Amino acid sequence: MMAAVLLLVLTSCGSGQKPAGNGTAQGGADQSQSENTAGSGAQPAGEGMVITVTNVLFDDSPENVALAQFKEEIEEKSGGRMKVEIYANGIMGGEMDNVENVRSNNVTMTMASTSVLANFVSQCEIFDLPYAFPTVEIGTKVLQDPDVRAVLDEAFNAAGFHFVGANTADFRWLTTRAPVYSVADLAGMKVRVMENQNHVALWSALGANPTPMAGGGQLFTSLQQKTVDAQENPVAQINNGKYYEVQDYVVDTRHIMNVSGWIVNSGWYEGLSEEDRAIFDTAADNFISYACQLGADRVADDLAACEAGGMTHIPLSDEIRAEFKATIGDTVEKMIRSDIGDELVDAIQAAALKYQ
Repeated sequence: MMAAVLLLVLTSCGSGQKPAGNGTAQGGADQSQSENTAGSGAQPAGEGMVITVTNVLFDDSPENVALAQFKEEIEEKSGGRMKVEIYANGIMGGEMDNVENVRSNNVTMTMASTSVLANFVSQCEIFDLPYAFPTVEIGTKVLQDPDVRAVLDEAFNAAGFHFVGANTADFRWLTTRAPVYSVADLAGMKVRVMENQNHVALWSALGANPTPMAGGGQLFTSLQQKTVDAQENPVAQINNGKYYEVQDYVVDTRHIMNVSGWIVNSGWYEGLSEEDRAIFDTAADNFISYACQLGADRVADDLAACEAGGMTHIPLSDEIRAEFKATIGDTVEKMIRSDIGDELVDAIQAAALKYQ
């Protein structure tokens, strides 16, 4: 109820930006760009506006800490003409709700996991490609590469979004009740995975028994009741979810880089004056960089917290991770190429080689 009331307030009087179309969130990935941007209007310098930012993350997450800097920078550089309001903790709904509200221009900016964004921008499936990046640093450079960004920007714009940037702070790790030192140890293991066909194919190729399931409380209960043997997530989520209470080992498989995207409505962005767009772009670039750095700095602390909670950390060598990659082979890559074509896959792989 609180979320609904806040959303009504924002859309009726708070934002100073015109809703797209009829102001109602439009679901589905096939809505045309013209439907998403209609009525967004220009935002000339001198006209006040409120930039509403929503996410499902906890208040002291790296992203929300960095958003405080984003707010301060925009308000200071605009002389107070541009205000930023941040709604964290899922107060405005889940990730899918937030993305739909950005499409309809009811809120300005949000962050969502690429698995959610893939429902709107199919090219986001590229982030399901296993072992695409050897390090987070290389992965971050790849996503900032001009050739890669050109493809991503075009895809997001066609879906009614301006792609602000990507959060890249960590990989996805495996937690289990039994130790895993090699691919052979995964045989028949029930591993909770995201409700995503590419993730299911990945763990099937490794010989595990993937079990698609939502995260949060349902996952914790399933681990506690031993309905599933293992799960995979970034270390921050493993720590925040207190999975160390129901799992014994944390294994740094690092099979997929964890990526989330920040987006705004493309019509809203294109309607900004040159001055306001420059302010927004600079603050957004600084924000993304700061959020990624904060997230990377916290990985060691989150891992230490998991160990303090009773988990045993199993570090895997580069050779063992190479075994994981070889076992998966091109199974997932073929699926992704079939869904989104070759252009972005080729661009990502070429950029990854360039920055190694």
